[in-house]
Amino acid sequence: ELNGAYVNVSQKTPDDPFNFQFLIDAFASDTTEETSSSSMKIAINDINITDSRIHYNVLSEPETPGLFNPYHISVSNFTSHLKLPSLDVADLQAEILSLSLQENSGLSVKNIEAVFRSKDTKFWSEKLKIELPYSELQADSLEYNLLNSRFLLKGNFLLVPSEMALFMAELNQLNDTIKAQTRISGKLPAIYLDTLLLTYGDKMALDGSAYIDDY
Repeated sequence: ELNGAYVNVSQKTPDDPFNFQFLIDAFASDTTEETSSSSMKIAINDINITDSRIHYNVLSEPETPGLFNPYHISVSNFTSHLKLPSLDVADLQAEILSLSLQENSGLSVKNIEAVFRSKDTKFWSEKLKIELPYSELQADSLEYNLLNSRFLLKGNFLLVPSEMALFMAELNQLNDTIKAQTRISGKLPAIYLDTLLLTYGDKMALDGSAYIDDY
């Protein structure tokens, strides 16, 4: 249980270490111990975080008021309920039962639900749903393999331009809701847009596919 926490993370430049690097250094070991299949495993079965604040800043980067900026993130009212039955990278089990927050740019996340798994080098999500006040993003299939760089994304999106304009100001020129169904797959650096069904209100409908051999 964590209530009213305040987390302040910063870097001088994107290439510099985080301001908590001294903690990592303090607990680092000069020797490498062998691990076996009987090594201790850690399971965190229930995490509840309420009414917390998280700030992240790269001090060398300019701020962009009114736009979401990945170099300057200021989160308030962060509330979440998580389960982490396995933290083993080769056998990851993680579940976001609920997560909501407010971001200084004006972004409001109503709720996030997700289930993440891994097996050896393959990572996937059995469920990923992001709800904003009016927009909604849902991934029915999300996969990535570290060994061969194969990936898959299959999802549905309902986007309200005024909310998405926090990431791309030009979207403020649009008024109608954007709906999309898509399936993207490939083996990096090749990307295949297998399916794209896109509608913009009742003014436009697009049904297509595309590919890039080497992005």
